[in-house]
Amino acid sequence: MLSVRDIVIDGGNAHYSDTERRIELAKEYDLRYLGSGTSGGEEGALHGPAIMETIAEAYDLMSRGLKLSAREMADVLADWNKDDLSSYLFEISETILRCVDPETGRPLVEMILDEAAQKGTGKWSTQGALDIGSPAPTIAMAVFARVISALKEERVRASTVLSGPDGHIDADRNQFLRDLFAAV
Repeated sequence: MLSVRDIVIDGGNAHYSDTERRIELAKEYDLRYLGSGTSGGEEGALHGPAIMETIAEAYDLMSRGLKLSAREMADVLADWNKDDLSSYLFEISETILRCVDPETGRPLVEMILDEAAQKGTGKWSTQGALDIGSPAPTIAMAVFARVISALKEERVRASTVLSGPDGHIDADRNQFLRDLFAAV
């Protein structure tokens, strides 16, 4: 179905070494192959890339730092989603923050178990960055956060011994949110 010099764009989620292999195979048929894999599945490919660690850190700063409620954070993300940060992830994050558990009346996000599984994309990206000597700290931190989240029992035990800081941020709320938007 392809002709010489056609362009094939692969939006799938694959390890970069598979993409490189496919590029070489396409050359044999004089095809142009572009690997543009997007994490986040179909919705991520259609509506913007997955930058989950950045959103998670912004959530943490708003929740623990500014003590914003889930609804207040949803309002912030709704504003952000109208501008340069418009993406599928901000849209679903806002939606999730607005959901309320019907049994308790509490925000559903507060009822969700804080454990995440690995799918491989972040690990592959971090390994690839290390292989070529390129810094990728945000991706690496997202992978590390997922690894730590999977250690639920250990975290619960540690919380009985280690208190840590409360995380409160003493700053002008509106200015902090403007700065946070610029950082994200």
